[in-house]
Amino acid sequence: MKHQYERTELISAYLDGELHDADERAFVEHLLATDSVFQREVELLGALRTNIRNRTEQLKIAVP
Repeated sequence: MKHQYERTELISAYLDGELHDADERAFVEHLLATDSVFQREVELLGALRTNIRNRTEQLKIAVP
């Protein structure tokens, strides 16, 4: 379970542009190039984050 948590944290940091360590960035780029499951996880987490942001903005507008 810890491994999956670390993967999710790594993806989150990648999507936020917070991977400042060159080795971590290289590791993520390698996984993106070679691991279809990792690619899908990045895609899904990115889409989820976008949907949450969009929904949050819609809710802000709807509140009087």
